[in-house]
Amino acid sequence: MHRDVFLRIRRNSDRVGIEGIQFYAYHGHRTEESTLGQRFELSVQAFLDCAPAGRSDALDDALNYQTLHAGVTQWVTSRRFHLLERLVEGLAEEIFRQFPRVDALQLCVRKLSPPIPNFFGHVEVEITRVNPRWLQRDDGAPEPDAGAESAGR
Repeated sequence: MHRDVFLRIRRNSDRVGIEGIQFYAYHGHRTEESTLGQRFELSVQAFLDCAPAGRSDALDDALNYQTLHAGVTQWVTSRRFHLLERLVEGLAEEIFRQFPRVDALQLCVRKLSPPIPNFFGHVEVEITRVNPRWLQRDDGAPEPDAGAESAGR
């Protein structure tokens, strides 16, 4: 079901992307990775409705990619994970929490110099996630604003 909802969102949404966010952090299973750290690279593809910003030309109506970049960088450098899968899963949850207008995400994190003998490439994990508010109803439409419901509207 999640994939069907994502495909529907992707067909009917706009996309804001940030490629090549590089950071130094201490993620990894091996002791030297969590002690010495290493370089990572992250790509964020956020799916949302950009029409309000397109009509108003107001930053308040847009997904501010400078704010998104700062939030993502702060989050990934202030935590430690053994697995890249856990890193991007937690990051997706955080982005949905900080930017509720984002309907879906594709995140890709790359370990630029993994500790693999005789290997000079990178490894990566890419995930696709749908904002949980889209998964609450059977028809795939987002739930109404919970604040409006609790206010009796």
